[in-house]
Amino acid sequence: MQKSILVHNACVGQLGGLADTLPALSPPQANATGRSGTTLRQFLEKNYKDDMSKDSGIELAVKTLLEVVESGAKNMEIAVLTAKNPMEILSTEKVEAIVAKIQAEKAAKENEEKES
Repeated sequence: MQKSILVHNACVGQLGGLADTLPALSPPQANATGRSGTTLRQFLEKNYKDDMSKDSGIELAVKTLLEVVESGAKNMEIAVLTAKNPMEILSTEKVEAIVAKIQAEKAAKENEEKES
């Protein structure tokens, strides 16, 4: 099943009119399509922040996909578009590292809640 996540911030305006070609993104600044799109959009609406860095946006996209992808990084492909680089496909290792970080943060939060 293919799912697509698009997260952008104010930097999108630097891409030469991309914001004009995608009017549905203003607002919201993040969107999802495909199976479970509604669930993913709700997650994005709850967690998106206007001042996110590129790395935070990538992490949000991965967190969003983890809401519905059971097998983690091995079933994800992440493409990053910026004003300086037309498209960068993140390596499997990079996506796995992001997933590991997210899962560690989630486990730490669950442990804190259990101790409280």
